[in-house]
Amino acid sequence: ELMQYAALLEFQNLGNYDKTNIKTKFHKIWFNKVDLLSENQPEGVIQKNLSSLIDFTKKIRIQFRTFYSVISYIIQIAPKFLEKSLQEKDDHRPDIALFIAFIELFKNNQKQLNTLTEKHLDFYYYDVLRLKERNLKPDQVNIYFKIAQHVDTFYLPEGSLLYAGMSEEGTEVLYETDSPIEINSAQISDLKTLFVSKNPKIGIGSSYRLITNLYAAPIANSKNGLGERFTNNEEEWPLFGEELLEKTESERQMTYAEIGWALSSPILEMEEGHREVSMKLEFEKDSMHTLNLLIKDISKNQEISREDAFSKIFKNSLNVFLSSTDGWVKANICEVLPPKDWSESYISLQISISSASAAITGY
Repeated sequence: ELMQYAALLEFQNLGNYDKTNIKTKFHKIWFNKVDLLSENQPEGVIQKNLSSLIDFTKKIRIQFRTFYSVISYIIQIAPKFLEKSLQEKDDHRPDIALFIAFIELFKNNQKQLNTLTEKHLDFYYYDVLRLKERNLKPDQVNIYFKIAQHVDTFYLPEGSLLYAGMSEEGTEVLYETDSPIEINSAQISDLKTLFVSKNPKIGIGSSYRLITNLYAAPIANSKNGLGERFTNNEEEWPLFGEELLEKTESERQMTYAEIGWALSSPILEMEEGHREVSMKLEFEKDSMHTLNLLIKDISKNQEISREDAFSKIFKNSLNVFLSSTDGWVKANICEVLPPKDWSESYISLQISISSASAAITGY
């Protein structure tokens, strides 16, 4: 069948045996079902008019799995049949019988030799160093509970015994819970990843190592972080995220993160006309002090004023949307302004909505 695939795809013959004389080289058991020299294709073989190699690849995998399974099975059962042949047959040649007897006797020497290392270590640790063995510690395992569908919650007290089967000696193996637990039906529904990049190759004139980007994977356990299925059963993704700067588009398993916040207030419900919103965001003094240090550093390194450094950092940094009767409306202008006095712990937002935009209403 493999040769039929090769013929249909017009592969060149690069093997050791030509198709015309392959029957003389291989055992006849390979040709019981398929006549490789005939023009009739066996049932299930890929048709000539298929242009895609996907179906062909699947069939090759099936052939490989079948062949691999048989080889694995032969490897497993061969020792049993060899032992059976040695013990039950009496027609072995004398020289082979002597060789087998030598191998069996040599096993005893092997067993003794294999204990020398252990004896040497025991002598060194116990007799020379005088070390003592630690006391026995109970085994520990992590247990996963799955609650029945008709039960909402179940309380499992500390010290509950959990059955874990039978030991090699035939005794029951029991584990005891070391803390109380309330089991419920909560499950992990989604895996998401957020990666904070501090790439030293990207700078904005600061001497400090700042955050340079944020990457996200809304569906972390997928090929591209957005839900694309894996190929060839290679389910691998960066558990804690990764830097994307030097990766090609096809190699990226994350995307640029969209982050923000929402706030609500009746005072924002403005029906018509040109509308302006001024918002002041207060910060902790320590947080604002850190921002001031960064602004000073950039201002010094680039020889610009602190106001210009602030503007350079925050220019086009925010998009503002407001809820309206027509859905979300994007503000025409959003400016981030520094404090009038750098000792103050706030920054301001100036937002403008044109008169052509819909009325701002509750979400």
